[in-house]
Amino acid sequence: MTIQQYEYIELAGVIVPDTLETRTQVESEFKNAFGSDLVVTPDTPQGVLITDETLARDAVIRNNAAIANQINPNLAGGVFLDALWALTGGTRTSADKSYIAGVDLGGVPSTSIPQGVTANPIPAIF
Repeated sequence: MTIQQYEYIELAGVIVPDTLETRTQVESEFKNAFGSDLVVTPDTPQGVLITDETLARDAVIRNNAAIANQINPNLAGGVFLDALWALTGGTRTSADKSYIAGVDLGGVPSTSIPQGVTANPIPAIF
């Protein structure tokens, strides 16, 4: 029995193979186990198993790639980016709330307005 090695991290970075490549590999494994004349079309019971195995491997590969990419500051986000930033002594700047007096706004109460948003005044009609 041959044990398949899955190598998806190379010098160029994390490699995510095409799903068709993974399916071809799984089909080959089934044919090695059950004979080269095994029918592996998706409408057969073994084809369904091959599809399920392919999807499971694809999910693991993509999950592992996403996790591996979190050590790259250009791709990291959220707590992973915070952790990378902390390695160099940095910390996230906490948010500051702003209050503006004498302005009437319409809309949904407690809605956060992103920094840098500008509003054009609407002339009052008397």
